Amino acid sequence: MKIKKDKIFNYLMIYGIACLLIASLYDLDINKTLYNRNGIYPNFFRLTAEMPMIVVFSSACFTYIRYGYHRTNKILLALLAVAAVGFPLVSSFTSLSYFEIHNVFFSMLIFFFYMACSFLIARSINETSRNRVLAYSLFVIISIILILLSFSILKGIWGRTRFFPMHQEKDYTMFTHWWQLPGNSGSDIFKSFPSGHTGAAASTFVLILLPSIFYKNNFIKKYENFFLFGPIVWTLLVQFARIFDGAHYLSDTAASIIISCLVISLTKNILKKFIK
Repeated sequence: MKIKKDKIFNYLMIYGIACLLIASLYDLDINKTLYNRNGIYPNFFRLTAEMPMIVVFSSACFTYIRYGYHRTNKILLALLAVAAVGFPLVSSFTSLSYFEIHNVFFSMLIFFFYMACSFLIARSINETSRNRVLAYSLFVIISIILILLSFSILKGIWGRTRFFPMHQEKDYTMFTHWWQLPGNSGSDIFKSFPSGHTGAAASTFVLILLPSIFYKNNFIKKYENFFLFGPIVWTLLVQFARIFDGAHYLSDTAASIIISCLVISLTKNILKKFIK
């Protein structure tokens, strides 16, 4: 049975809304029950949650440069080249900083891993429809940038206190529901809503559209289920890892899924002439 990709986004939205409703009643209780900040599960995803997004983003940039080199404004190509290198470079340092590790050697290993994966993916893409490749690459780039920008703005507006500092102090008086805007600023402990790691994972939902766009590509057809369900499974694992970590509440992660779906759907509709 052929799965309609738009319906998948609808189901994800419904899931996100259901989580948000549950969180409206039990947000704090869920964190108290699941909290395990030093566990292997939350630590693994604290490190790796954004990695697929970085690879997808850089691959899209390199692919656009490769297919659009002779027909695209050179300033745009230069900006994409900077973004393709800049995003992985920043991530290679910030991902380790979550563990208070500041080691240039380890960071550069992560950076070269990003670059190798992105180059290999961009070089392996073999599609006869140049316009289709350029449109999809642009769709991926715009979607991810808008998701990251939205989250950065919302975190600053909400200023919601994370769970783990309250748990450490055994003082939950600073807890606020997701619909409240305490407006705290400055420290990262006040940037709980929405979840950036979950949003980074959910940005890979752009891959769900791959099988319907490149329907003649044998490789994508062969691994269609991976492109459809891989991003969803990854996002769900990251979602609950962030709750276990005490960095976010269920409502933070639910909002991230909803926002990501909305941004991707909006971008797809803007480019619907090419993204079908």
